[in-house]
Amino acid sequence: MTDSAAKPSASPLRARNGAARLVQYVLLQAVIAALCILVLHHKLPEPPARTQVTSFSLFDRGETRQVALPAFVPSRSSMNDPAVFTGSFDWSARDQGRAWSVYLPRFTNGIVVHVNGVEILDSRRDPAANRPDRATPEIAIIPATVLRDGANELVIELLVWGPISGFLDRVHVGPDADLRGYYEQRTLWFVTLPIVFAAWQAILAVILIVMCAMRRGEASYGALAAAMALGTCQAFFVERDRPARPSRTQRHAARRSSARKRLRAHFRHPVFRPQMAAPARAADLPARRDPGPDRPVRRSLRDPEILRRRRPADAVRAPWCCSR
Repeated sequence: MTDSAAKPSASPLRARNGAARLVQYVLLQAVIAALCILVLHHKLPEPPARTQVTSFSLFDRGETRQVALPAFVPSRSSMNDPAVFTGSFDWSARDQGRAWSVYLPRFTNGIVVHVNGVEILDSRRDPAANRPDRATPEIAIIPATVLRDGANELVIELLVWGPISGFLDRVHVGPDADLRGYYEQRTLWFVTLPIVFAAWQAILAVILIVMCAMRRGEASYGALAAAMALGTCQAFFVERDRPARPSRTQRHAARRSSARKRLRAHFRHPVFRPQMAAPARAADLPARRDPGPDRPVRRSLRDPEILRRRRPADAVRAPWCCSR
């Protein structure tokens, strides 16, 4: 058999191999999607129901209403107007020897927790905890001096910024030994494992860069390496959330206000405002020695009476910025 006769038979075989690989790839993607759906429907273990704070009152944008967690709040562009959740939990003096904690599994974007008016947690101190792409849990131990026998007030300020809405999951308060295990498990799933996957992504990016350098004619390796490097930067480099910079008009208004305050403080000095310095009474002044009929009385230049003669009160006018 000649070579020309063998070539037509090789083309259908190559086409069948390509179709089989495409079917295998589609089946693999379907299996991965099914596994992701099963994982998403699987609930993580939760703390005991006795530690859950069920009832909260929500104060948001001037309105107060009763809510049950989990709850959503509308998005806003500033952190100066947080949504305030107020609840309570019971603590007995019999638990004096055990540490109690507040456990928050999920929230968006930031939280500030107060117990009986004392701040015990502020998630803004950890920029990684405020990332909306991660379900970072938080736990804080309540100082023993803050707790009191009976009902204790729990206030949670939910800080929301950006285009997404705020979210607060169920809150648990109880012994630290009962809540710490659930916190560590969620930290493993949603904090540690993403960092491990990002490290693997960085290693793969380095391998692809080496392959791109060895095969300079294939640009696909360089594109994949750039994509892997970008994903690694998104995982490790966190930008701190900064308050919005004031506008030019606000900066000018602040400067004018500061200048007016300095002028008011300057013109309130007794030299400029003698009417503010009340003259001392004769009974409070110390007894002076009579200099005699031939020697004139020497008075201090700071004497209120001399100041009135030199600069009457009507002659001193407050500037326009100090007028009330």
